[in-house]
Amino acid sequence: MFASPIDDALMNITHVIRRDEHVSNRPYQLMIADALGFPRPTLGHLPVIVGKDGKKLSRRSIPRPS
Repeated sequence: MFASPIDDALMNITHVIRRDEHVSNRPYQLMIADALGFPRPTLGHLPVIVGKDGKKLSRRSIPRPS
């Protein structure tokens, strides 16, 4: 949680899009950025994408050609 706001600031990231699962981290990351004097990025959150089975999709969910 501490590294993300620092990385974002050092890389001049202005917009961050994360999954809804990270909404609870948002206040902490903004407080860290404020405390360190970094500009606040614009934060957006998207719903988790699930497959037909209802489980979260990941890289492992994608079939690979043999």
